[in-house]
Parts: sequence; structure tokens; C-alpha cells
Amino acid sequence: MNHGKPLRIATFSILLAAGWLAADEKIDLDRRTPVPANEPIPIVDFFRRDLIEQPRINPSGTHVAALITAGEDRHKLVVYELGSNKVEVLEPTGENTIHNVTWLNDQRLAFGFGLYRTYSVGLFASEVGRLSQSYPLLQYAGATLLAVPQSRRTRPLAQLPERSMNSGQQAEAVVLNTDIRTGRVFSLISVSTSGNESNEIREANQKNIEKSIVGPKEGNSAGFLADKDGDLAFGFTASDGVFTMHRRANDNWEKTPVNLDEVEVLGYGRTRGEVIVRGPRSEGRPRPLQFMNAATGELGDVLVQDEAYDFHGTLYYDPGSRIVFGARFDRNGPAMAWFNETYVALQKVLNGYFPGLVVRLIGADEGGRVLLVETYSDRQPSSYYWINLEAKTVGPVERTMPWIDPERMLPMNMMTYKTRDGQQLDAYVTLPVGASKKNPVPLVVIPPGTPAPFRGNFEAPSERATWGFDRHAQFWASLGYAVLQPNHRGSAGYGWKFPEGDLWEFAKMADDVATATRRLVASGLIDPKRIAITGFGDSAHIAVAAAESDPELFRAVVAFHGIYDWARYLRAQKSGGFAGLNYGVLARNLGDERKLEENSVTARLDRIRAAVLVGYQREFGDTTAQSTALLSGLDHARVVNESLPIGSVRSTINMVRNQVELYSRAEAFLAKHLHPSPAAADAKGN
Repeated sequence: MNHGKPLRIATFSILLAAGWLAADEKIDLDRRTPVPANEPIPIVDFFRRDLIEQPRINPSGTHVAALITAGEDRHKLVVYELGSNKVEVLEPTGENTIHNVTWLNDQRLAFGFGLYRTYSVGLFASEVGRLSQSYPLLQYAGATLLAVPQSRRTRPLAQLPERSMNSGQQAEAVVLNTDIRTGRVFSLISVSTSGNESNEIREANQKNIEKSIVGPKEGNSAGFLADKDGDLAFGFTASDGVFTMHRRANDNWEKTPVNLDEVEVLGYGRTRGEVIVRGPRSEGRPRPLQFMNAATGELGDVLVQDEAYDFHGTLYYDPGSRIVFGARFDRNGPAMAWFNETYVALQKVLNGYFPGLVVRLIGADEGGRVLLVETYSDRQPSSYYWINLEAKTVGPVERTMPWIDPERMLPMNMMTYKTRDGQQLDAYVTLPVGASKKNPVPLVVIPPGTPAPFRGNFEAPSERATWGFDRHAQFWASLGYAVLQPNHRGSAGYGWKFPEGDLWEFAKMADDVATATRRLVASGLIDPKRIAITGFGDSAHIAVAAAESDPELFRAVVAFHGIYDWARYLRAQKSGGFAGLNYGVLARNLGDERKLEENSVTARLDRIRAAVLVGYQREFGDTTAQSTALLSGLDHARVVNESLPIGSVRSTINMVRNQVELYSRAEAFLAKHLHPSPAAADAKGN
């Protein structure tokens, strides 16, 4: 597709063909089976990309489409025919990759296309039987699919961000004509965004746009939401960190009275004017999942009301009726709530097929006869299967990590602890082989991240640790470390227990993590002189802050690609022209001087007694500057530290090769600072 080169097409069994690119001696991506039990598990086996992602079943249940890993960081599109067991493959050339896939009808698919190191640059379509003849719908427009109308599947609804190739100052929702196949494919690397080439792209895109609806005009655009029929129903904007919901009525936008500080919109409801929300906070009760009338803001029937956790999960819509019939969510472990008795009975059938595993229904044909399910446990990575209910047959689609032997993985256990202000939270513990009170082991603490300012449309504002297979926990446990993954007050599910302002008190979250760590140390299973804490991205800040909160507890800190000085970050966001969604939310919640100082770690680095490894991506703007400033501050505070610059703009920190380098270095760093006896380490001044 890139530079005029054709895409290759092949037909073979999905379980025999991974299509790996040639790998060097250090990173073996050809092997699909686990290494022998007497050999150590290579680092790359924990950090390779999942072999399969985003499996989707078509409306009639005859085909499954999915993304299959190609090489280190690329994906190709695979269409698997259930009846014949044949596979058709669309494999991009060069550095190109496929990002997302959606069935439009039984034969036609839409997918994102771009460079493997970026988000999707183009939106393309193709058809079963001739995947190699894929064609562009929108290029260089930042388009994402919003909905596929059931009555006109080849006219999907897409979203264009503001100031894109084919939009103005506001985001736009567009109806695409996917029958048009005449557009020229442009290079994703060398295209000129001005002059004749740019005009040609713009005109080709516009030719495929059948209808365009400009979003609400006030504030920054924050996305759209379609109704169950696939028609545009709602638009969202933000001004100074305050979000507003608008509804589409008589071809106009009307501002709704919905207070998005109190509720969070998670999906569409049963009628055009209804949505499903995470309900408001109430005294002594977790936040429920419930319906809401968007025109009036009136709350409706409750779908899920847990006794101990705010709702945190995703909705399951019946493929035929497009009515919400269930919700997948996390509490102290994975849970499923069905609102339809047929689905309640179906879940029991699914559990019977896969005893001892978590079984989640992720898709079905419109008749409900052929299902797509995911299975997993704390020791087994996800695997996908199809089930034909009428024929009572089951078949594998693919395993996400076939090179992992579940028998060599370690069980994950749950513990509870109380914060210093008396609230009970969950944490998860993975112990290595041989850990006991007679043989206490070193510990790696992996906290979840802090609430992100804006993760996208209608997504949960924070993360949480939960039960299930975790590649990072298993990696460290395979090396002989115990692993603690403690939730803190900012983790999803616990907001009802704390004052609302605590969602932005990162120092308190770090204190919770330190408290949970001491709770585990008290069990006697952990060597109290060999404790490290690690964080990546949102959680890197928490890792450093925890080492400041409890200086005598941690002996080593590994922080990757984080934000450590919020005042500096806010200035960079504003001066860099990003004073939109992220800046508005952060300025509103962290903008006063007290919060900026309390939530930044750079002013208290002299409290740290641990050695610190700071990893970061080169050439990544202010995030790189944050890490280099942290290193300078550690030097000034005379804290033992090491730096690990990785990659570049063309080689991001999340790429497999860089992940292997990063965790190889982290392993050596912990071996250096945790494995010597405490007396020897103290004698060296560490």
C-alpha cells in the first residue's frame, strides 16, 4: 500500500501461520512455543506483542477478522472463515501497520492504517475474497469510526478532529460512502501537506464524505456519541476543564442539563434520548451503572449497584437488537452482570466449556448462534474461541501468547490493607517459587497510574490493579521477586470512599502504596531490606513519590517516561499550543500553587534514600525534559541514579526492542541494588 507496492494475500490455517519478519539472534520472534522448562524464560517472551488482537465476528457469524502481529511492532489483518478454516491475510509493506478493524457488513471491513510508530493516518476499506484490493476512505484526516448503522452498513459514521484535512475549527461527524473505490493511496512518509498533493488528498476525502455535521461550537471538541441505530445523537465539548454534553435535535445542537462532573457517560441507551452513565456519588454508596434521560438529566433504572466498588467496566450490547444486555467490570476480581435471562443461562453454558477460567463473551452474530469468547486466568494469557451453539461445537481462533507456558507462571493472590485514614483497599500479590517466612524474598512494587486528564471519549478516568494474567508481574516473579500491585485511592472503583478532591492528591496515593507495601512486609514473606518500586508513564510519578513518602522502605526505584513536575508540564502544554482538553482539566484540578507543589516530586528529592533508574524516550518533547530535569535534581540532591535514554521519534519507548532493552537494564539495576546483603550495601553508601 505504501509507495505503490501491492499488499500480499495468502490463504492458510490461522493456527500455523504467524507471518513473523526475520528476527535477529537476540530477539527471537519466530518461536511460538514455550522454551524448555529447564531454560530461563527470555525477557522478550513477556514483552512481545500479543499474537492476536481485536478479534471481531461478522454479522452472520461466518468469518472472524483480527489483527495478527507481524514482526516486532506491526500488525496485519487476518480474516478467518469458520466453515473452511481458511485464512486471508492483508499484510502491509515496509513500516506500515493496521491499527483497528470493524465489520461494516458480512463482506466489507473498515480499518485504520498508518505507520507502526504512530496512530492511524488513514481509514481504509476492503472486502473478503479480495483483501489485497483495499482502498482509502479518508487519508491524513485523523478519522476514527463512531458507528455502523444497522440499516445502512456501508455508510458508517466517522469522526474528524478539529483542524484536520477536511474539518474546520470544530470536530465533525461524517457519513462515509464506502462504495467509492477510486481514491489514490498516498505515501505515509513522504507526502507533502501543501500544494497539489494536499489538495488532491482533501478532494479525494471529500468525495467519500456523503454528509458532514459540525460539532457543537463552544469550547474544545471532546467527541461524539451515536445512538443504537448508528445515528449521531450527542456531542461533547470542554471549556477550562469543564465538560458539557449536547444533544442533536432537529438538525441542531442543544445543550443538555447533564452535569458531567457528577456522572460519566459510558454508552448509548435504549432510545435516542437515553444514555448509560456511571451515576453520581452518594453518601456511603458506590457509584452505580444506570440509565439517564439526556434531555432532562433525570436518572433512570440502575443496572449494576455493587456494595463495595464504583462501577468500572464496559458495556455489552446485543448484536441484533443493539440493546445493552450486560456489563463486564472489575471489583476485587473480574465480574459480569447480565440483564437478560437468556444471557444469564448462556454464561453458565460458557463456563461449562472452560472450567477454571474466566470466560467473557466478546462478540456474536446477529442471530446469537455463533459466539466469540475470551478465556484467561492469573496464570494463562487470553485465548480466543468460537462457539456454535446450534452445532454444539467449539474451535480455537488463536492464543495471545502461545510462547508462555501457564504451568511456569505463578498464581496471583489478593490481599487487603487499610490506608492511614482507615479505608480498606485491595492489592494483588504474586510470589516466586520458594518464598516463605524462612526464605523471605525481594519485592517489586508496581502501582497503577494516577488519573489521566483525558483518555478519550467516555472512558474511565483512572486505572486499577485487578486479578488476571499480568506480564509485568510474571516477568519479575520469574526472576525470583515477589510482586505487589496495590490499588490506591485514585484507582478506579474506590472514589466513593474518599473526598472527591483526593482524585488529584497524588501524594496521598503514593502514601497508600507505601502503606500497602509495609502491610505485605509484615507477613514475613518479604526481605524488608530488598524492596524496589517501578512505574511506567502515569505510575512513574507514584513510584518516585512513594520513595519520598517512606524513604526507609524502598532501596531502588525504576521510573520510566513519567511526569514529575506538574507546574513545568502545565507551562509546556500551554506554551506548546496544547491549551485544550488536557490543559484545561489539569489547570482546573492542579492549578493552584499548593496542589502543584504537593503533587510534584522534584521539590523533595533530598528525602529519597533509594537508588533511582530514570528511563525515557529520546526526542519526546517535554516528557524527555521532565526525565532529564529529574536526573539533574537527583544529582543535586546527591541521590544515586542512572539514566536510560531509549529510542527516538522513529523508535518509540513502547516498541518491543526498546521494551526488552528497558527491562533488561531494569533487571540489572535491581540485581545491583537489591541482591547484595544489606550490610554490604550500607557499607558502600547505597
